[in-house]
Amino acid sequence: MKKHVLLIGMPGSGKSTIGDLLSAELQLPLIDTDSVFEARHQKPLDEIVRSIGDKPFLNQERELVQDALMSKSISVISPGGSIAYHQELRPTINDTCYAVYLHVPVSALRSRIANRPRGIVGRHGTFSELFEERVPLYRKLAHYEVDGDRETGFIVRIIKRMLRP
Repeated sequence: MKKHVLLIGMPGSGKSTIGDLLSAELQLPLIDTDSVFEARHQKPLDEIVRSIGDKPFLNQERELVQDALMSKSISVISPGGSIAYHQELRPTINDTCYAVYLHVPVSALRSRIANRPRGIVGRHGTFSELFEERVPLYRKLAHYEVDGDRETGFIVRIIKRMLRP
């Protein structure tokens, strides 16, 4: 593999789970930016977003993702859902990645993240409004789109098939 695999999608779309499985299958390291954030700040993501605010969080996230994209070590990268707001990274993503959008219907996302604290940036309206805002942005960044509402092993096999030369 000559490029990173970038998994993008809404909170609850399975980026971390699929990233973990895909990195094992491809024998590549996984960079989960939410986990990196939590390790750096030594607190859960929702507390980080609340304490530093959306804009500083987005700035730090952009730097983290950009560093991962520019790494010479090819990896599977699972950024937070707010990657949608980093459209300025599109040229770098195009040059360095296979970007895969894990599309999951909003109703399934709601049930996946119900009662689980999440640091969701840009959430000033309903979750459905956030979904409607972000989906076109994910699609602009993505090279591929996968139905993320399937069994995880199936999703990994589909992504591997898409990445074959």
